[in-house]
Amino acid sequence: MGSASRRRRLGFVAALLALVGGTLAISLAAGNGSDGVRGRAGPPAEPNVVAIPSWSRAVRRATKAQGVAAEFARSYLVYEAGHVDRGVRASLTRLCSRRFAEELLRSPVRIPPEAKPPRERLVGAPTLRPAIVEGSAGLLASARVMRDGRDERLLFSLAPDKSRWRVVGVGQ
Repeated sequence: MGSASRRRRLGFVAALLALVGGTLAISLAAGNGSDGVRGRAGPPAEPNVVAIPSWSRAVRRATKAQGVAAEFARSYLVYEAGHVDRGVRASLTRLCSRRFAEELLRSPVRIPPEAKPPRERLVGAPTLRPAIVEGSAGLLASARVMRDGRDERLLFSLAPDKSRWRVVGVGQ
């Protein structure tokens, strides 16, 4: 290492130490304790335990969304293959928003008589990521699907509806 490089590095360290020391001196002169309250010194405050219940509530909601996404992907693949029986209708009605369920069930997939329905299967669990859905915070789900030997993605949107997640659209 050359002497110029060493001098630059030592100058940087000295400036950093001066900055940290000055900040500490100003903080102590102002009378701030370690918990940030003016004029009060002592042990640091207890951690904020109020945030823990809201975090677990968020985890529970995300887990429920994951379950809705997986069940919808399975039901939608059956729907796409043209097999719309009572179970698929009930599943889509329960998992989708009222408007989207009506839209799906009003015009089910029609497969021509000479054509075979596509062979589809879900590969793994759908992945979720935050997104703006219908003007508010929601989730965008991406499910990996094998269709007649081709690897494809099924994209659909979930939005919160009262205390549950509902699918509001496909392919967005």
